[in-house]
Amino acid sequence: MKIPVIISAVGIILVVWGVFYPVYVIPDDFYDYGNKNKFNRGKRYISALESFIAPSRNSKIYKLIDKVISIRGIEITVSRFWLYKILCITLAFSFLSIVSATNTNIIRQNIMGSWWQNTDFMDTITAEEYKYNISLYNEVLLRIGERNLRKVRDEEKVEKITWALHEIRGETYVAKGKAEALLSAFNNVENIRVITLNIVLTAIISFFMPEIFLFLRKVIIGKKYQNEAIKMENIFGLLGSMEEYKTICIIKDMAAASKLFSNKLNHAATIFYTDKNKSFEYLKFSIKEKSFTRLVDVMRIYSTVDKKLALSILERNLKEHEEQLLLSAEEDMDVIDILAFISIVPIIYEIANLMLSPMLEVVFKVFDFI
Repeated sequence: MKIPVIISAVGIILVVWGVFYPVYVIPDDFYDYGNKNKFNRGKRYISALESFIAPSRNSKIYKLIDKVISIRGIEITVSRFWLYKILCITLAFSFLSIVSATNTNIIRQNIMGSWWQNTDFMDTITAEEYKYNISLYNEVLLRIGERNLRKVRDEEKVEKITWALHEIRGETYVAKGKAEALLSAFNNVENIRVITLNIVLTAIISFFMPEIFLFLRKVIIGKKYQNEAIKMENIFGLLGSMEEYKTICIIKDMAAASKLFSNKLNHAATIFYTDKNKSFEYLKFSIKEKSFTRLVDVMRIYSTVDKKLALSILERNLKEHEEQLLLSAEEDMDVIDILAFISIVPIIYEIANLMLSPMLEVVFKVFDFI
């Protein structure tokens, strides 16, 4: 059971990863009329599905998920996140059920094929005996009827099986042990369940895979993307404060200075020559980072509305980032302290054990002479 669970967990992580982070490269003509209509049509179907299954906006579940998303700093709606959760539990339950059904069929066949062995001195059952046992098992159940066999007590079951064996094989004497062995196999087969508690628990755990993924994302790459976004904010604030410095030049300089967002910024600069709004839409669509999304909004205001207003908003955002960094630094220190304490406990135990063991041995030896 462990291998299917591991495989399903890896599969769910890959599915969620693929949903969050598409690996394809957006072509230059993505925003042409035909592709945009197809894209919008697909979005409408997905939005309708999300609206149908999503929890109510006033419910506690909705507010809790919204809080989780805001803490993790990812650009995703609550309804989309809920859709991912439903997909995770559905895929996990379906996959584990299929694997369990396959395994239980094999187990049933093994029980039905090995319930009786004609030669006691042989350790293994031959292929002929295996086929004979399955054939005889099915004939007995067909003669008695599975429902009829389930209704009666064990004593009556043995009698019915003995009668069936006598009728089928024409044996004048049927050993009671043979009937009891077939009854034991029947009970073992009946006790096998396709849906087990492990499958249900694993499916329930998979329901929280998006939250686990968000946590891993923040631990692994979240800090890197956030720091890169703050770096872009500082560059934009510095260059934007310079008079007569155009937005397209700022975007190109940001692309030259960025390691993570360079390709996206260069492509946005190309789109900017023809349509400013599409350029900003592309950046928000391609870089799903909350801090960078706020920067894109500032860039839009800077380019189309008012430069001073955009720079004031940017300054406020940078102050909020500084406060968040201080808070996260304190949280990281708390986690580090806890981990340090947990890791040092075994060392203290070993030291104490080495120091106290000789003293305790001496004390115990003294008691031997008293």
